[in-house]
Order: sequence, then C-alpha cells, then structure tokens
Amino acid sequence: PRLPTAERLIEATFERKSCILKPTFIYGGDAFGIDPPRLPTGIGSIIEAILGLYPIQATSEALPDVLGVALEAPVNVESVAGAMVNAALGLDNSRVLDSREDILMAASKRPKNRTTTNNAESPEMKKRRDELKSILSEHASDYTPEENFAMLEELERLKPASMRPTEEPLLNGRWDFCFDVEPDVGTGFIKDLFEEGNSNNGQQQQRQWIKKIVDFRGVHMEIGDGQTSIRLVVSVAVFEKDVTLILHTSLSPAMPPRKSSSGGGGGDGGGSSNNPIDDDDYDNDGTMFMEKFEGIELNGFRLPYPN
Repeated sequence: PRLPTAERLIEATFERKSCILKPTFIYGGDAFGIDPPRLPTGIGSIIEAILGLYPIQATSEALPDVLGVALEAPVNVESVAGAMVNAALGLDNSRVLDSREDILMAASKRPKNRTTTNNAESPEMKKRRDELKSILSEHASDYTPEENFAMLEELERLKPASMRPTEEPLLNGRWDFCFDVEPDVGTGFIKDLFEEGNSNNGQQQQRQWIKKIVDFRGVHMEIGDGQTSIRLVVSVAVFEKDVTLILHTSLSPAMPPRKSSSGGGGGDGGGSSNNPIDDDDYDNDGTMFMEKFEGIELNGFRLPYPN
C-alpha cells in the first residue's frame, strides 16, 4: 500500500533509523478540556480499562472505519513518551508503532544490565537472591513500589547466566500476586474498590455497600504443561454467589538465541535475506514468551469469542 506523503518523506530521509508512532487518543495529566480535548489520568485510565478489554477490542477490529476507531482504547501520555524515548535510544527497533499494544510494549523495554557473565555463582550472590525473594514474597507491602521494583530488577540481574527461564521447570506452578509496581488500570480499579487502606468512613461505607454486590476474593496465575499454558483465575462473589472467571492462554518460547555465523556456506548458516531479522527479535536470555489468547471460562462454562 502507498504510504502517506509525510511517512514516505520520513522513510526516504532517515531510512531504517526512524520510528513512526500512531497512537490512539492520548490522555494524561490533571486537566480536563473540550477544545482541545483533554482527558485527565483518572478518567482516561478507567476508559482504557474498559475499552482495553479483549471483547471490546475484538469488536473494534471487526467494525468498519469510524465505528471501529470509536472503540479503540486510549493510551497514557507516559506510555507514548516512554515508547518515543526507547525508540530513540535503540531499545526498540520497530519502524512503526501503530497500535496501543505496540506502544505499551515499546515503552516497557529496559536496557539490559546483567552482573553475571558466566555460569559461576558465589555464595554471596545466592544469599542475596534468597534475601530478595523473601522480601518480595512476604514483605513487599513494607516498601514503596519504587523500592520493590528496584529489588526486582536487582533479582533479575542476579539470575545465573546459565538459567533460561523459558526452559526452566520451576516456572510451572501457581503464582500469587504479591505487589504491582504501577498497577494496570484493571488492577488499580479493583484495589481502589476493595482495599481498606487509609480511607475515611464514607469510603469504607461505600466499599461495604459495593462488596454486597461484587466482592473481589483474589487472583492467581497457574502455569503448567511444561511452560506451555496459563490459567489466570479471578475469584469474586456476585450478590454473595461465588463466581470464578478463568482466562486461558498458551505460551511458546520466542525466537531462540542468534547463532554465531561461521562464515561461508549456504542454508541457515550463511548468506543474506531480503527480510533481515533485528537482534532484538532473538531471545538470547531465554526470558521471552509469545502468548496467545485461548478462551474465557465462567464457572466451568466456556464463553464464545471471535477468532
């Protein structure tokens, strides 16, 4: 397809050194406005939570033109800024970010900062790793989200170089959510509704009234079948009747590590390709999965969904 004039000029000028962002409606900040339209973070995050749900996004993709655009989820200005910075720094090599999902993925990338360079492991490293695991799993609430995130990144850096999590059997099992650094909009909304916190009497009474209608009981994730499947289990009570919602997805390891070229030869070991693969597409650390939506289950009943 023929590109718009502006995009053609950018590609002709910068070739493969450019990245074009095409965000949906951008929200953020504290101000609300009509001309130009502005949505503050609080309202925008709720709209993103609702419109970002899979059934609504599937409907948006199926509807033509303007109708589909009206149901596209907005994106936070901080995510847009993060994607732009990461593209400029070379952390994301995408040439076009034309969806909310692409922008969120690009904004989430962080520079690699590994402290282990070989398979050797000192007793001090193992001791510190065990200490961090204990704090994050049992005492995360005693620390700020920023402190938790810093400890989580330190734990990642202490991972033995020989370990590839995508191939690690220890990944299988039940995972309970201990804390979140920056809650996604759905989690944040749930926490605001159901967590007691330091709310006043009016908010406490409001929560008690809401709990009579919907009472959030918990959420956990189950990884099984040799790291190939995920069940995200959400337990709630609706009008004091237990309801279990299960989101099913399948997992497959991302592209394996790039093999070093030995020069010459044909086949997979040498030559050139018309579709070069960027280094970022290779999973050299064994930390990337591809995840595919497989369905929703409500109290044991599989709900239909678009293909």
